[in-house]
Amino acid sequence: MTDNSPIPTPIPGGFAHEDEHPLIAIPFHLTLEGTSLAGDRLSMTHLLARAEGTAPAPGTRGIARLRIDFADFSLTLSPEVAVQDVAGDGQVKLMFTDPTGPHLPQLRYVLNAVIAGEIAGMDGVMSYSGPTAPKPAQAAYKPGLRDRARTMGVIALSAALILAAGTVLVNRMTTGVEMHPVFIEAQGRQMSATTGGQLSYLDAEAARGEVVFAITSNAGDVLNFQMPCDCEVKLAANAYEGATLLPSDPILTILEINPEIRARTLISIEGLARAMTGDRTTLQLHDGRDIPVEIVADGTANAAALKGDLFVPIELRAPAGALTEADIGLAGRLRLTTPLLGGLLPEFGT
Repeated sequence: MTDNSPIPTPIPGGFAHEDEHPLIAIPFHLTLEGTSLAGDRLSMTHLLARAEGTAPAPGTRGIARLRIDFADFSLTLSPEVAVQDVAGDGQVKLMFTDPTGPHLPQLRYVLNAVIAGEIAGMDGVMSYSGPTAPKPAQAAYKPGLRDRARTMGVIALSAALILAAGTVLVNRMTTGVEMHPVFIEAQGRQMSATTGGQLSYLDAEAARGEVVFAITSNAGDVLNFQMPCDCEVKLAANAYEGATLLPSDPILTILEINPEIRARTLISIEGLARAMTGDRTTLQLHDGRDIPVEIVADGTANAAALKGDLFVPIELRAPAGALTEADIGLAGRLRLTTPLLGGLLPEFGT
């Protein structure tokens, strides 16, 4: 049976080793651990040289001084090398311990220039015959209409982003929202518990002079409360027969004919101080309406503030017609805004 497999082409002697790049004929000088060597061939990974005195022993390694002489200048590199082998005829084979070290760009340029024929060696001196003239300067770029439009668009977008960021920053510095909700209700006379106990009787349909609710106190007494007028009654959320009451807990509100609509909330002492010193107060409703309001603090608020309470009850007075019967039962929030420069600048929206 005949073997028709191709015969591998032998590598010419002295061209390459099994573990490195091709050796290029380039004269150089190498100094390692005080020993000077004159070399004639090197590659990206190996060097071949002869010691000018005693050859270094195999395994010797260190930072070498590699010098390649040109006609008018010298190229000096400082790679780390190691002695790999010393032949009987004095030839020393060295290898770069880090072929990709800092010396790589300069060494690779020299090797590529020699391969391209731009550098030639003569009597141990390298001669460079490659291009020396600088590349011609390119013509100045003239932006077109599309480039100008793109530039203007980038400028406009940047300005919009800066304005938006500035608006957010100013709002955070000048605007605050109270944590307690604002409740809109019809104004009326409120009847509250005068003692702690249990709500034992409740009649929201009671006529004038009839018992509208009764409280069994903790001491066992039964307190009856009469309806003062023939009016509409609105029960409090916690008002039902059997409910446990504390003193001053609201039970019901007696609504007058065509009652006035008001907004009430709890405001922090800091927020009250801001409002009293000129901050704008705005009632924000869930439907997007912003209604300017005036804070009215009565004696209850003053007493709570003097006791050291963190939050005090207040009433918000809106402009005539701003709140209607359709708003009764709605909730909102109170926003306080510090005027910029004493009100000379417009208020930013939130």
